[in-house]
Amino acid sequence: MVALLKDNNDVGKYLEISFVYHDRDEDEGSKLMANFYLEDHLEIGLKFRWTNQVLKLFVDLLKQFPIEKYKGLFSHYEKHLEMRWESQPHSGNYNLTFDLLTEDEDQFSISVSKEHIHDFGLALELLMQNAPTSEE
Repeated sequence: MVALLKDNNDVGKYLEISFVYHDRDEDEGSKLMANFYLEDHLEIGLKFRWTNQVLKLFVDLLKQFPIEKYKGLFSHYEKHLEMRWESQPHSGNYNLTFDLLTEDEDQFSISVSKEHIHDFGLALELLMQNAPTSEE
């Protein structure tokens, strides 16, 4: 299962996140996969680990998006993936830019509505609750 966030302007452009595992101990973390697609072809794939603290903050941000205290940037001490956003008042969408903080320093942007971001957060939370507890 994956949580999917599709670009409102480009049908073949989307982000999917899945869990490799999720250790439910609040002091532990998760291993995730983020895949970025362009024209329905995988452009960038990233396997990364986040503590449950960072993961919870990210899911809460998505479910309540936008949260003012972040000032357009979800950044944290685990340097794997960050998200910036800008409002697009003419369309009512938000341009989300994901920075993959790897050696290649790739970026991927999509344009989505606030409602789709909320739904993505809920889907990610559900995936987290049902994820395997260890890497199989």
